Amino acid sequence: MAVRVIEVHESVFAEKDRIARETRRLLKAQGTFMVNLMASPGAGKTTTLLRTFNVLREEYSCGVMEAEASGRFRSIRAVPVRWMRS
Repeated sequence: MAVRVIEVHESVFAEKDRIARETRRLLKAQGTFMVNLMASPGAGKTTTLLRTFNVLREEYSCGVMEAEASGRFRSIRAVPVRWMRS
């Protein structure tokens, strides 16, 4: 079996890097600050978001961009949530 060597002169992530740069540029132009929050299930992501929104909601407009299993994204406006104690 013959061995074929293929030289790669561009990162396999080049297109994703380009999209990320453009996204950062657009967000900066709009004055939008984005945080990418990722962790294992049960790590406290939702709790962290809710508590953060409670602290920031009077001063900032907050929202959530959720990645779907298909790899597509959907943006939803976050509604401030108050912690209710029973």
